[in-house]
Formats: sequence, C-alpha cells, structure tokens
Amino acid sequence: EVAVDSGDGRLSAAGLNGELRWTTHGTAQASRLDWRAINVYGIALGPAQLNVSSRLGDFQIIAPVAVAAVGGTLELQQLRWQPSAESDADGSQFELALALSDLDLASLSAQFGWPPFAGKLSGRLPKASYIGDTLSLDGALEIDVFDGQLRIDGLTLERPFGVAPTLGANIAMRGLDMQPLTAAFGFGEITGRMDGDIGQLRLVDWEPVAFDAHFRTVARKGVKRRISQRAVNDLSSVGGGFAGGLQGSALRVFDSFGYSEIALGCRLRNNVCQMRGIDASPEADRKAGSSGAGYTVVEGSGLPRITVNGFARQVDWPVLVARLKAVSEGQSPRIE
Repeated sequence: EVAVDSGDGRLSAAGLNGELRWTTHGTAQASRLDWRAINVYGIALGPAQLNVSSRLGDFQIIAPVAVAAVGGTLELQQLRWQPSAESDADGSQFELALALSDLDLASLSAQFGWPPFAGKLSGRLPKASYIGDTLSLDGALEIDVFDGQLRIDGLTLERPFGVAPTLGANIAMRGLDMQPLTAAFGFGEITGRMDGDIGQLRLVDWEPVAFDAHFRTVARKGVKRRISQRAVNDLSSVGGGFAGGLQGSALRVFDSFGYSEIALGCRLRNNVCQMRGIDASPEADRKAGSSGAGYTVVEGSGLPRITVNGFARQVDWPVLVARLKAVSEGQSPRIE
C-alpha cells in the first residue's frame, strides 16, 4: 500500500504492492508489482499487475499487460531497462513497445492543451529505444485518428531532458476526415478527406527549423467535398491571396461551396517558407522559384464556382505562424 508522488505532476501512484528482485547473475529472478492507480503526466491509468524478470542486471516484463486509460486501453507489450555499468555513465538502455486502443481524444486534448479534437485514438508503437541521451523508434509509429491513419517514420529525439532537444521525423497522413479536423482548429468547415506529408521534419528546442510539408484533399466515393465561406477566407489569408470567381458582396450570400481540389504546402528553410498549392511538382516549384508567381490553393467545382489563389511564394515563417494563429482565433490577419 505504498503511495508515491514526484511532486511535479509527472508521476504519482497509489496502492503499490509487490516484491522486486534485481540480479547481475545469469539465473533469472522473478518479481511482481501491482497498483491501484497510476497517474503519468496527468493521464490516469487503471489498476494492473506487472510480472517482471531480472537477469544479468536488467529488468523486463514477462508478459504483456493491459491497463485502462482515457476511456480506452493501453497494452504494454514490451518493457526492458538495462542500467549503465559504473564505467559507462551514459550506457543505460530502455526499450518499450505498446498498443493503444480507443483512447478518448477529447480527454487527451483537454489534458495536454491541444485543440478540442473529438473521436477515438488507436495506434501501435512497435519498439522505442532510449540509449544514452537519444530516443529512437525501431519501425513506424502508426496511429488511427480522424477515421484515417497517421504514420511516423525515422523518429529520433536527442537530449529530450537536456538543453536544446532535437527531434527529427517523417510523417505521413492518409484519408483523414477534414470536418472534425478543421472544426478543432477553428478553420471554418471543410468536408472531405485529406492526405498529407511532412518530410525531413527537424525541431530544435521544440521549434521547427526545417520541413517539407504538403497537404491535399483526395476524392472518396460517397464523401461530399464542401468548403464554408469562412474556410475560403481563412485559406485566402494563410496563402496571402484572395478568392476569385465571385465579387465579395456575392460571396457572402452563400454559406458553402463545392470544390474539386484543395492543396497547400510549405518548404521551410532558413526561417522562410516556400509556398505551393495544387500544382506542387518539383518542376512547377523550380519554374516559380522566388519570382512571386502565384499558385492555386482551392479549385472550385459546380456553381457558384470559386478559386482561391496565393501570390506570396516566399513567406517568413513567423509571418505564416501569425496568420495561422489569427485564423484559429477567428481574426482577420493583416496581409502586407
């Protein structure tokens, strides 16, 4: 019946019971640890029991264990800790594999201060290793969210608890439902499905310094593709352009419009975003260069027909972030 509290909100536990055995010998020693409740970074985990084995100085679970978490289930499939030898202070190794099933996104969003996402989150982390001061994924992290899939490859995190942590990864999104996604960000309303890629992502001290991102809608049978008037204005503001095809006064008459395609991209280097839209081929980007040639963000469909064009091919990253923030807060950003 031991209770533990780290005091900083990272970890607390109640009703800890068991017996732990650790050995540097070759013969395995079995241990057991159970708890009534655990709270990790504000996430409450239900009761569970770990059966652990120690051999040659390590700890690892003997069998997977499922724990209730955020309205769903977290299954710990692998857990192993190998402490460093006295002669190697940075040689500690930590390995983890887990699966998530039907976690409540609304509760997670409220806990971590995210936009108010709705729905369920499921996923699988095949194996994560923390060696020395570097966390890396062996394989891809796959997450089912917004009725689509998000896949993270090549994730590495250096100095996660030190000075200037550095993260690198490649992210692919496929078939995400745009209605709850745009609603959560306060980005008007867009219905349809979206694919996206964020390649060569690099964060330093949790701030983006480089990436190549492109998001585009994809057709799916039976799924309507509509964009609200506010979303038209918001995309125009973010792209530094305007909505064409209708006069401004006529535009306000309609609540939403049909579209055939939406695309928006940014290649971030040296604090400058090279923007692009529907025609995002490398050849088109080379032709446009920094000349200021425009690009199409929204291609309308049906009547009334609208088109959203962007004109600023190169945008300072802080300016783009300010535009996105203004849009999510329902403001009209000033375009210069």
